[in-house]
Formats: sequence, structure tokens, C-alpha cells
Amino acid sequence: MGSDDFDAFVTLVGPDGTSVAEDDDGGEGTNARLVWRAEGGGMYIIRATTFQPEGRGAYHLVVQAGPLEE
Repeated sequence: MGSDDFDAFVTLVGPDGTSVAEDDDGGEGTNARLVWRAEGGGMYIIRATTFQPEGRGAYHLVVQAGPLEE
């Protein structure tokens, strides 16, 4: 997740409603980058937000599947 307008923060919420991963500045500058491997099925939610509550503006979010390994 990246933005030129605010400090990006991304959280991944698992099927049970708890946060399973989060990132603030893992990307370039203040962009967030989250790499995560699913250990089971179910619905996951990506929360795209800001690090500071007053952060507002445009952002981009990219979701990409990695290689499948057995």
C-alpha cells in the first residue's frame, strides 16, 4: 500500500476476526508492505488505513498471489 498523501498502514484480519499481520513502513519510505503466507482457508480482510488518525488522501493497494508450494 502506498500514498504520497499520508503514512500508509495495512492490517490483515483472519477468519476469526483477529489481526494476523500488519505493517507500517515495510515498503519504500512511509509505504506499507505486507508479505504473508496463508496457513488455512477462510475469508481474510485487508484493512488499508493510515498510521496517524488525521491522515487523509489518495492511496494505491496492490494484492498479489505468490507461488504455490506443496
